Amino acid sequence: MELITAQIALDPDQLQALTEESQRRKVSIDEILSRILSRSLDDYLLRQKKRQADPMSLIGLGEDEVEEVSEKHDAYLGEIIANEHLR
Repeated sequence: MELITAQIALDPDQLQALTEESQRRKVSIDEILSRILSRSLDDYLLRQKKRQADPMSLIGLGEDEVEEVSEKHDAYLGEIIANEHLR
């Protein structure tokens, strides 16, 4: 696997925590960050896959604050059809 070098900015507390963890585990800070990123991306991709596979996630996609449309849709369609035929 090809590795690409990336630069990140850390605040002093983050760097201190990573340094301590690096020393405790006897691995590089790069390795710790790589593991954290891999785990985070795995979780993210799993959530995305579940969301795409879940048909219930479609519920509410077209939701609008105007509830009247869903309750009176037949009347509105009737008006549209009547107006089209009266022209």
